[in-house]
Amino acid sequence: EARNRNIETARGFLSQAAKLSPEDPKVVDALFEDAIRREDKAEMARLATLAESKNIDKVGGQFYRGRLQYVEEKFAEAAQSLRNVVERDKLNASAWRL
Repeated sequence: EARNRNIETARGFLSQAAKLSPEDPKVVDALFEDAIRREDKAEMARLATLAESKNIDKVGGQFYRGRLQYVEEKFAEAAQSLRNVVERDKLNASAWRL
């Protein structure tokens, strides 16, 4: 009960942050993580497209696209997207972990 209340409170704060700074990389990442937890593929796709159009991840949105492809079980495409991330940003620790 308390955990669910905390999650809902956090989502409220995240919603406010998204209204104030919808293209902030930290906000987009938090929204994407929340969409993964909720299994909301449509929201993940929206955020991946935003990341691509605004280069939010500094690798042309490929980090978000690869994560979405992984969730969609498009493993070959996900691997290629994440390889592209590593090729473009060899210090991207998050991509190496995936």
